[in-house]
Amino acid sequence: MSLTPEIIDKVSNILDKKLTGSRINNATVVSSSSFLLSFSKSGRDKLFVDLNPVSPYIGIFVGDNPCSTLTGALNETLRKYVRGGFVKSVEQINEDRILQITYSLTDDLFNTNTWYLLLELIPTRTNLIILDSSRHIIFATNYKSLFSSHPIVKGQIYELPHKTFNRDKKTDANISDYQNQIEERICSALEKRKCEQFKPLISKIKSRIKSLTKKEQILQNDLKNATNCAYLKDFADELLTFHDDIEQLQTLISAHENIYDSSLSVFENASKLYQKYKKEKAKINHDKTQLEVLSNEMEQLCTILNNIPIYTEEDLTILSQEIGFNDKLKATNKKGKSKEKKPLFSYIDFNGVKIAFGKSKEQNNYLTFKYSNPEYTIFHIKGYSGAHVVACSQKINDDIILFACEVALILSNKQEGEVMFEKCKYVKKGDAIGQIQFKTYHTIYLKSIRSETKEKLILNQMVQRF
Repeated sequence: MSLTPEIIDKVSNILDKKLTGSRINNATVVSSSSFLLSFSKSGRDKLFVDLNPVSPYIGIFVGDNPCSTLTGALNETLRKYVRGGFVKSVEQINEDRILQITYSLTDDLFNTNTWYLLLELIPTRTNLIILDSSRHIIFATNYKSLFSSHPIVKGQIYELPHKTFNRDKKTDANISDYQNQIEERICSALEKRKCEQFKPLISKIKSRIKSLTKKEQILQNDLKNATNCAYLKDFADELLTFHDDIEQLQTLISAHENIYDSSLSVFENASKLYQKYKKEKAKINHDKTQLEVLSNEMEQLCTILNNIPIYTEEDLTILSQEIGFNDKLKATNKKGKSKEKKPLFSYIDFNGVKIAFGKSKEQNNYLTFKYSNPEYTIFHIKGYSGAHVVACSQKINDDIILFACEVALILSNKQEGEVMFEKCKYVKKGDAIGQIQFKTYHTIYLKSIRSETKEKLILNQMVQRF
């Protein structure tokens, strides 16, 4: 739903009633274009602003901070000129897509002054502007020269832009539909944040996938064009069988004169053919093994790439170490010794039940075989490698089963599929770390995944530590 002047008008009225008389407690920069403001009287309510030039957004987010703040010019400015401000009013400006928060702020010399936080939420021309009491521009995310149609120059008095919307043309302004986008927009901002922070890692993963795809194609072509080496062994067997039958031997040699060396004896030719057969068979087996290894690595990398929104920043750091894309991170304790700290697994509370899941083979192994009660229920996608998902309760209902199955599919990078589930006491360790084998199981096939499940995973997941 697009942002219109009517929406801004309704949002400003809601914010004015909710935030006026409240103090701005904190500012959290989520990504390069979005941030959260928390207030003293609004409890867990936070003002979320996304200055995405394609589709700007502003709304109230209810919940805990989904991330820590990013450092940089925007963070420093918000903390210096906005944090601690006492909100006087929130209003729409110029009947356009511009919202102004008027607040007072006390400086280091205990002088209280009025400040203005302007949010120009106009597509392709989004801007955050901070004005002092005389409405001079102190800061802007996007400065514009004096020769532009709407100049934004530091130290100059702020001037309103020309109206960008036909006020006479009324549009649908369903505020409920607009506000319901908040979790989706927060999730998009968090995904953008991770893509910005882990751009080198994502670039390496994409490059690696491209390289593996080329290698896979070469191996597949080699196997496709590989000689059917079984005929070499068959010819050698026939040479040894009919070595005394001159007539039959000559017929065999004539049929295979392209590979028979007349300068060698029958037995020497047979020995040479056996050696060639073993060599080509070993190469084919090696290529098949390599294809399997490449396929597993590509599947793991594609899962990481597609699950960037779900993985926490700590998860991505650990995974980057696990796949060997950067050096191990080290945490230093008080004595100066370095030790590595890792989360045991992640979880989310769903209807009062902890739904736990691993994001690496070590986490999967710990969750299933060390943490889980034998009466807990484990979920795993059928026929593929994927995350272990455990419902940490001895009694579960259909809603919990459906949610856990969706989590198993999401973390396994599948949009639909069949999920196995059974009590943990009916699974055993596989051949490698993180692999499991079901002694018995039930299955459920899901054709789709609810969007709210993914949003809950992104916004509400927690980490179990030592």
